[in-house]
Amino acid sequence: MIHCDTLIKNGNICDGTGNEVYVSDIAIKNGVIIAVGPNLQTSHDELIDATGLLVTPGFVDVHTHYDGQITWDPYCSPSTQHGVTTLMFGNCGVGFAPCRPEDRSKLIGLLEGVEDIPGTALHEGMEFKWETFPEYMDFLSKQETACDFLAMACHVPIRVYAMGDRAEKTPTVEELKYMRELVAEAMECGAVGLSTSRTLLHRDLEGTVVPGTYGDKLELTELMCGMAQGGGGIFEMVQDFADHEIEMDWISKLSAGFGVKVSFGFGPGSERRVKSMFDLLEKANETMGAQVTGQVAVKIQGLLQNLGSKFHPFVGHPTYVSELAGLALKERRELFSHPAMRKRILGEKSGFGDAPFAKNMFNPQGLYVLNDIPNYEPGKNECVYELAKRKGCTIDELMYDLLAEGKTLTAMGGGGKKGTALLERTKRLMEHPWTVVGLGDGGAHLGLLSEAPCPTFMLTHWVRDRTVGTGAIPLAKAIKLQTHDTAELVGLNDRGVIAKGKRADINIIDFENLQLLKPQLVHDLPTNATRWMQKSTGYVRTLVKGVTTFKNGEPTGALPGRLVRNPLAQQLKGRIPHITSSTNALDIVDIATIPQPRSTNDTLVDDKDLVGGASAMARAARKNLAAAERVTSTGNMLSGKVLNQVGLDSRGKPLKNNSKM
Repeated sequence: MIHCDTLIKNGNICDGTGNEVYVSDIAIKNGVIIAVGPNLQTSHDELIDATGLLVTPGFVDVHTHYDGQITWDPYCSPSTQHGVTTLMFGNCGVGFAPCRPEDRSKLIGLLEGVEDIPGTALHEGMEFKWETFPEYMDFLSKQETACDFLAMACHVPIRVYAMGDRAEKTPTVEELKYMRELVAEAMECGAVGLSTSRTLLHRDLEGTVVPGTYGDKLELTELMCGMAQGGGGIFEMVQDFADHEIEMDWISKLSAGFGVKVSFGFGPGSERRVKSMFDLLEKANETMGAQVTGQVAVKIQGLLQNLGSKFHPFVGHPTYVSELAGLALKERRELFSHPAMRKRILGEKSGFGDAPFAKNMFNPQGLYVLNDIPNYEPGKNECVYELAKRKGCTIDELMYDLLAEGKTLTAMGGGGKKGTALLERTKRLMEHPWTVVGLGDGGAHLGLLSEAPCPTFMLTHWVRDRTVGTGAIPLAKAIKLQTHDTAELVGLNDRGVIAKGKRADINIIDFENLQLLKPQLVHDLPTNATRWMQKSTGYVRTLVKGVTTFKNGEPTGALPGRLVRNPLAQQLKGRIPHITSSTNALDIVDIATIPQPRSTNDTLVDDKDLVGGASAMARAARKNLAAAERVTSTGNMLSGKVLNQVGLDSRGKPLKNNSKM
């Protein structure tokens, strides 16, 4: 009889390979699965009865932004609350290493603008105990966490470190060589890859695209050369793919030539665009010898808004800005509900005017009420526009009353046939052989979104509850998508499936009662900054390396997770060409051209003040409501310049000798 630390008994095993569910036991010793089979005869220190429960590998999330949060939050919440046992951050080109002391505020501002992470929280919560990337990795290696994690090197901080105040300019030959060496250094000390941004939507709080957005073929080739020189890994990027055929061509050539993997954000788009991208992915991987993978979000982003949030349909109305925005939420609610206040605000026009992002965010035909159990694929008749028609009131009147009642709205872009058609294309993307699920963005977009719970959404909406369109995704397929496939993308061959010899990263789930709850606004970031938090029920246990980290949704206090240094390096050895510091990058791959990024919606890029996510809203607010502007709460997305104007420093704290306070 074998002895094990933990025996999981009679679980419904969905092992991550794509095989159908089977009933079995799992024996765990020293953090590793030592046996899988029915009726295992073992002695054990702990017995977990999983009868009737779903048992899966731990979820692997390859697209998060916990770069800052991990320095103060060992749980990387909320991801670990949704069964994530391994995650990767440093995506989209923005991060914090390497970083000179004088550049800290700049990098924080870029994370704030691009990823909607409150700058005040980053300033207060982070202790920069590093400058170089190796020092950063040494710092991360000492972090004890509730999940394993991998870190990517990021184009933006590398550019800032190499170019200083010239980071937005065209780099010199010497600066390019320095960036290449910085990338190689990062890879050598364990970065799993390099990320960059080539989308015009990624801008700082003043509306300027992030450094490196317009990187040309020489710059990007040098970066790839640095990756290969340092041992290889994954090149991750986000871009608009307006010239998608040309973009896919150079991506594929660089991947094949330098032997590295490439992964990019892949949205559902139009039917024609999806088909074309499928053809290009097949060509890249099966004809050109590349390793190119699209990352697919599992749900349509729903921009969240209520009376306590940063944005809602009346946040731009002059009376709200001047009299309500700066109040505590309780007092704000009381005054907002007063009939006289209702009449005044409804009689005004929003200061946002025709800002494209505002029009999209507050579009009544794409705006829905979130119930306690959210429906993320509602019918067309459930939108605010249709509700107002049935109630016999104006749209503004209905939205006002919903907010006064404490309701939460979500802008999902479309319900009914339009929303279902979009999700149908999303389903096809997820099931394609050259894609993985990603883009959950844990740790980011905190004022507008709650996408980190995507693993739970996958199991509830896609697997168990969906009845419209072509129906559900099979359970075995869904589990494989977010365990084996995501682990394989980043070279983690020791986990992602339940099998003898694999890491004991395991979820035990009450599948029938698994539920994604309505997002709530919480103030749990440093400086009490605000974020949307979405919890769930139904996770009975989560184990990392055989240790229970969560039990019935609550953390146990155990922190077995650690930094994982580049697992791809060994796997890519046979594909990486021999490169030294003197190798000419263009001798490896000489591509004809890399097109400059351009938006697929040119009307949005004409005005930098009206482009790009939450920071666009912040800029529009400053532009259109400058006379009434004020700091509404700790953690608002405001630039240093604007903060100073209202008497606060870059951390949101009162300036010394401040006559305005």
